Amino acid sequence: MAVRIVDADVEGIVEVDSTISLTPFITIANLLTDRVVTCASARDEALTDDEAKYIEAWLAAHFYSIRDEGYTSKKTGDASATFKGMTGKSLDSTHYGQTAKLLDTSGCLAEISKEAETGGKTTVGIDWLGKPPSEQTDYVDRD
Repeated sequence: MAVRIVDADVEGIVEVDSTISLTPFITIANLLTDRVVTCASARDEALTDDEAKYIEAWLAAHFYSIRDEGYTSKKTGDASATFKGMTGKSLDSTHYGQTAKLLDTSGCLAEISKEAETGGKTTVGIDWLGKPPSEQTDYVDRD
């Protein structure tokens, strides 16, 4: 799908370095947003165009902020700085990613993020540990 946002949309969310191109961050945000839109539609919880646009913008800010972490504090005299720390894994590692997940009311983005953390989809299985039906005792014959 076509990119929903432009550089200015990301610049409105996060302070950017003008020497760093936002194109790769917008591109990856677009790919991920397309997955979210497809997932939400499959659940009959389709996102509006505006919701998809804002999710994409916040995702782009998330990916940009991973590349260029901001400061929590800095000191000019004797040149000291403290960078923002990670707040979690995957999309929870930045406030921008957390916001993108919050904007996705379908829950698809949160699931995609969780899959990235765990290395894939969680599968559930069940095995019957009892006797085969031919060897089972009828209820009325049990004591």
